[in-house]
Amino acid sequence: MVSMPFYSFAGQSNQAISFKSIADNIIEKQIDKSENYQTITYKNIEDFVTKTKELIPDTNDLELAKFILEYTNQDYSNLPDEIILETIGFNEISIVDQYIKVSEDGQTEYISKNEAESAVAVEKIRENMASITPLNEWTSPNGYMKIRTSYLLASESSNYKYYIISAEATWLKIPSCFFEDVLTIGHTGKYDNTYNNKYGYLSETINCCGTKKTYKWETTNNNSGVNFEYSATTFAAIRFKLINASASGHVCNRITNNHSKSVSSISSFIRYRVIFTKNSANNIQSAYCHKQIALGSISISASNGSVSFSLSGTKKEYKIEPILIYA
Repeated sequence: MVSMPFYSFAGQSNQAISFKSIADNIIEKQIDKSENYQTITYKNIEDFVTKTKELIPDTNDLELAKFILEYTNQDYSNLPDEIILETIGFNEISIVDQYIKVSEDGQTEYISKNEAESAVAVEKIRENMASITPLNEWTSPNGYMKIRTSYLLASESSNYKYYIISAEATWLKIPSCFFEDVLTIGHTGKYDNTYNNKYGYLSETINCCGTKKTYKWETTNNNSGVNFEYSATTFAAIRFKLINASASGHVCNRITNNHSKSVSSISSFIRYRVIFTKNSANNIQSAYCHKQIALGSISISASNGSVSFSLSGTKKEYKIEPILIYA
């Protein structure tokens, strides 16, 4: 890897040099566009860490890792410190955001961020109007979700590259059904069962009389209800049950005879490590399956990196377009 010149730091004291000033000189941001999404890749992370520690010797690793996540536009608020700390060992960070609309009959449409936000806002207005004038009741069966997929080059050997792959699914419009859902990533590499920091969570925020409380369940807690499962060759997934407002048990402290409770946000997350052969082309696909009628359990399979779901009931599927990775 070729390092960039550091002439811009000449004559500056260590106190005058910031993480950002070093990052701006060393980290390279690359944008690759396809028809429905763009991939943002941040390169030279390893060089940045090395130079930062040279110029600022008392650098705290956790602070540096959090800065890298902020600089690359990643939220770490739900991640444990041991996973955050891994960031300083990455070589490259690639991020893909996709916004997905699934219609009543299950048709998938990839839309832009602005289109998703506008559509959800319009549907919310129509629902509010319907509640005021019941004769004009209007409900939409459309579902909207944002899925962020990341693939992080963690290390490499003579023949292989090791990637941390992750998916974060965020509901843009809260669903009406609260049953068992799954979030998965299919891949064409090899699942790395030597990696100990595989991780997943479900986070939900409950509103009650204008107040909020966020609940979080993690795969690291055996009693959390968020279960990590994997096929050694094709995918890994988390399986969890969405919690509706009444089942959450949350009631605010306000004195009222009628507590109005609702779910205001739902997000889920999975990450694990895969091994790709060097100089090979590989696919990954993040996918979320939402159960609408609680019959049986959702089954998952993946072939050539593409995910499939099956269920003896009604479901909606939110799948990103497969992402091609050249290892």
